[in-house]
Amino acid sequence: MGTSADYAAPPNWSNVKGDVTRSGGRSLTPAKSRELLRDYVSMSGGASRMSRGGGQLGSGGTARNAARSLGGFISAVATEGLDSALRDSGFQDLIGKSVTEILLGIVSLCGGTDGDIDSVDARNALSRTLDEICADAATPDELEAILRSQMDGDGLGELMMSYFGNYLFEQFCRVFFGQLVKKHGDIKANSFLQSIRDVIKSDLKHKTLGLDLAQVDWFGKEADTVASLIMQNTLAVFE
Repeated sequence: MGTSADYAAPPNWSNVKGDVTRSGGRSLTPAKSRELLRDYVSMSGGASRMSRGGGQLGSGGTARNAARSLGGFISAVATEGLDSALRDSGFQDLIGKSVTEILLGIVSLCGGTDGDIDSVDARNALSRTLDEICADAATPDELEAILRSQMDGDGLGELMMSYFGNYLFEQFCRVFFGQLVKKHGDIKANSFLQSIRDVIKSDLKHKTLGLDLAQVDWFGKEADTVASLIMQNTLAVFE
């Protein structure tokens, strides 16, 4: 399972770490997955603090900036088309390339190239989100149609919540993957984490924000507040 590098949780996380390690050796129910996610969000500082940059295991700044950049890029695709959006972003070399190459470029554009752990988590989450929504795109034209469709109804809000859900998953993996593999082996560790991911996806499915994101200036000051609000609403699902 593609995750960020392992990272040791603070000493005061001993109860959560112990619970995760014990749970990794047996079949994980949705109820237990939700309990572990709730404990994780709580120990990280809660949805409100995490969305404002006060989490224990990363500021989330890159994640929020990536959400802003993604919102801006998708808005540009919807109004100008994919080729123009790529050209305006300085990625004109990707015009006419394969869907895989274009998606990698979008991840680089929105997630940056910094090597700190928060940035890696954000890029992994962004890549996972784009892979999910664009899985059926075989050509650049099909990719453009999918990205344009995100501006319909609550599509962009659902996409953003899915992205922050994947960011939560990347953080969870980073903290616990190493100890799970050490205690239970690679197969059980990946099965455990897949159960966590399944619950995140199912609990966020069809969640809406009630915000008109089509009117947001993703390159303006308002976008900071919007990105933090979406992140908070997403994490609050698991509190």
